[in-house]
Amino acid sequence: MTLNRRDLLKAAGAVGALNVVWPLAAGLSPAQAREAAEALGSTYDAAPFP
Repeated sequence: MTLNRRDLLKAAGAVGALNVVWPLAAGLSPAQAREAAEALGSTYDAAPFP
C-alpha cells in the first residue's frame, strides 16, 4: 500500500481531532486534561511562538 499526500493529511486531521475529543469524552475539563498530560510527562509552553 502506498501512502499519498491526501491520505496522510486525512490521518493527521483524524489524530488532531482525536486529541481534542478524547479528553472531553473522558469527562475531563481542559484543566484536568492538562494535569493528566503533565502527570504522564508532557510539558506545556504558554508561548510556543515567541
